[in-house]
Amino acid sequence: MLFWLLALVPRPAVAGDAPAWMHALTNASLPPHDEKTDAVLLYSEEILMVQPNGKLKEIDRNAYKILRPGGRHFGKVALPYDSDSRITSIRGWCIPALGKDFEVKDKDATERGYTDVEGGELVTDVRVKVISIPASEPGNIVGFEVEHEDRPYVLQDEWFFQESIPVGEARYTLQLPPSWEYKAVLLNHPDLQPAAVGNNQWQWIVKNVPEIKGEEFMPPWKGVAGVMIISLIPQAGSTVVSSTGPKWGFGTTASSKIAATPHPPSTRKLPNSPPIARVPSINARSRRVHAERPSAMSPSNSALAAGNPITALKRSTAALEIARTRPPFSPPCSRN
Repeated sequence: MLFWLLALVPRPAVAGDAPAWMHALTNASLPPHDEKTDAVLLYSEEILMVQPNGKLKEIDRNAYKILRPGGRHFGKVALPYDSDSRITSIRGWCIPALGKDFEVKDKDATERGYTDVEGGELVTDVRVKVISIPASEPGNIVGFEVEHEDRPYVLQDEWFFQESIPVGEARYTLQLPPSWEYKAVLLNHPDLQPAAVGNNQWQWIVKNVPEIKGEEFMPPWKGVAGVMIISLIPQAGSTVVSSTGPKWGFGTTASSKIAATPHPPSTRKLPNSPPIARVPSINARSRRVHAERPSAMSPSNSALAAGNPITALKRSTAALEIARTRPPFSPPCSRN
């Protein structure tokens, strides 16, 4: 019993250099914000690599500049996962205003049940990995990088690039197998054209995205946030493995629909997490990584969190919305 309890205690972080992509942000201009802003998201990146069999590999990176004590929760990152998703790597760093960088790795993470919603402890097929980045204090930059693999219910992904705090720059990169296609639709944002950055590889970039401010009786967060929905279209005649059932057969054209499925692909999503934090969500790829937020939330912000998907490792309709569970409001929103 004693050994089991000790395993739950987080190990102290050690000095370690933050990656170059984080150090490049130390002199970056902050996105427009007011004096009450607790933190800003300096940089957000999601790289989705689609495998020929339909499995998804993803890398999520986030870096925050903490401005006020209320932004300390961005140093705690929660990553939900289940039997159809696998977290292969998780690392976090702090670049303090003075002194050496700090680093936390996989071995420093703790694991718990899905307790972010009432009765979540009864959900046995969903677990959450948590890392706490040290020195998450005003003036410091904290960030994390997560790699995960998903078996989607449907071939679709979501990129939420608008948050409860201002965003300096957000990037989404899509890598498809040969002869695959995609269709992207933006909601709550003007049309955005991607840049070709490689063979069958595209990238979308948005900058200086304003925060979504919580208001009393406001619509659900997910209904007003800027998001891009990406449908993945396999090569003609290919077979894709679904997350829980038999294989999906595809027709003779790349744009054809599923030829036969014993039941419609599931688009279920986990309930929204309470206001504890943010990161890129579980199955139905509406799961994202999220930084955990404090549980107290004002009535004006509760509507926002209630409609906000658990941000993480991510995402839309199928797999590990690690991806960034979106942060609950300030106390922001959270996403899984």
